[in-house]
Amino acid sequence: MDAFHIEIQDLSHFIRDHFSSGTTEVRSDSFLLIHVLQGNSSCRVGRRTIYLDSDSFYCVYPGQVIIPEEDKVIEGTVIKFAPEFLSSSKDEVWALLRSDLFSIYRPCNMVISDETKPEIRQYIQTMIREYSENRELCHEVLRSLLRVLIIMLGRKSSVKDIEGLCRREVDQVNAFYQLVNKNLVSLKRVSEYARLLGISCGTLNVLIKKVSGFTAKHYIQQQIVLEAKRQMHWEGKSLKEIAYCLGYVDSSHFSKFFKNVAGIKFSDCRRSQPIS
Repeated sequence: MDAFHIEIQDLSHFIRDHFSSGTTEVRSDSFLLIHVLQGNSSCRVGRRTIYLDSDSFYCVYPGQVIIPEEDKVIEGTVIKFAPEFLSSSKDEVWALLRSDLFSIYRPCNMVISDETKPEIRQYIQTMIREYSENRELCHEVLRSLLRVLIIMLGRKSSVKDIEGLCRREVDQVNAFYQLVNKNLVSLKRVSEYARLLGISCGTLNVLIKKVSGFTAKHYIQQQIVLEAKRQMHWEGKSLKEIAYCLGYVDSSHFSKFFKNVAGIKFSDCRRSQPIS
């Protein structure tokens, strides 16, 4: 991921780079916007199998695990970006990403209609050209194009009932994710979020497990690690600095927490290239 917090890559290159070396899965640290131009294949994202078809978009939330199920040649583009790339305002960022387009509990996939294909393809081609040529203020152009693309796709996406949940329960799940995003530094216990939502810890865990397969605690811990990786790779902060920023007084305690959750030592993670 470059200094602008965005990367645009050919889909076949993305598959080759991440899966051809015997790796069976990839956990994205960034938002992935995948445009399949031609061909078809399938992969598993979280607990769901998605089928990659021509003229389709697939949106993957950070932290979701991608596992290929078919080895087929497909053409397209992968846009990887950090939320900060969209805006310096967190409220504005999450207003853009709060649609049904990007969701922690399921990947969004949509087929592009015939009437919108030319317009969507033109946006993608313009972004590819700006990114490759890297001209003056190209990141400003890319930011504007990406924002418009997300808004356009967000208008077309729609989720009704999810995993058998009623609308009220879906709203509670969304509220939990938004509260975590806003209070990650100060609130780290499931009980604190359950209290804010006005429900029990048991109810919250049941809801989150239904839509993600994991507990609420798991989600909170994953978001802490993702934020630590973001500050590590993109801001160059030290372990001590990141621990302080995330509300940990003892950096050694945070180091142990990071290894337990991420499955890798902080120092080893810093030396490695981020999977984005």
